[in-house]
Amino acid sequence: MRLLLLIALVALGCGDDDPTPDATQDTADTAENPCLDKQSCTRFGKCTPMHGVCMAGSDADCAQSIGCKEDGECVSAPPCWDKGPDGHTAHLACWPQAAIHPDKRCGQICTDTQQCVDDPDCKTWGSCVCQDGECWAPGTTRDECAKPVDDQGVETLEKGCENFGFCTPKDGICQAFEPEDCTGRYVCTQWNECVALDGECWQTAAP
Repeated sequence: MRLLLLIALVALGCGDDDPTPDATQDTADTAENPCLDKQSCTRFGKCTPMHGVCMAGSDADCAQSIGCKEDGECVSAPPCWDKGPDGHTAHLACWPQAAIHPDKRCGQICTDTQQCVDDPDCKTWGSCVCQDGECWAPGTTRDECAKPVDDQGVETLEKGCENFGFCTPKDGICQAFEPEDCTGRYVCTQWNECVALDGECWQTAAP
C-alpha cells in the first residue's frame, strides 16, 4: 500500500502541472520586454519600454527595485510638472508612497524663481531657477552648464552636466537634449542611462 502511494506521489510530482519555474520563461519575458534585465529596472524600477527608453510604468515595476527596498520609492507616478504630449513626455519614475500626496511632493513644487533662490539647494547644487515646477541650474551656454555656480560665483559641489547630463542650455536652464549630453556622464557609466530624451538621460529600451 505504501509503495503504491509513493508511486502515485512521484507520478503527480512529474506531471505537466509541475510548479517548478521554467528557466526559459525569464528569457521569454526579457525578449518581450528588453527593459527587464537592465540596470535602470533593477535599480530604479524603470522596467517598461516607453518612448524608446525604460521608464517606471507601474507600481509593480517600482516594487521590485532596489530603490523601493532601500529608499521606499515604490510607487510609479509622473512628475508634478509634467505637461503631457505638448511639453515634457510622460516621465514615469518611482516615488515614496507619501511623496505622491499633493501636500507633499506636488505641494512643494516651485511657482517662481525666488522660491528656488531661497532654497538651500540653490547654494548647494546650483539649482536656482524655477521652470515647470522644478528648480534647475541656470545656463545660456554649454560652458555655463558644464560648471554651474552658486549665487556667490562659487562652483557648486555637484556638476549637473558631468553627473546627470544637464549640459545643453534651453530656455535659460541646463538639461539633457543632445546625444553627447549623456554619453560618458555618471548616469551613463554607472547606470547605463545614456539616451537623452526631453531633458533627461534614460536607459535605452533596445535589446
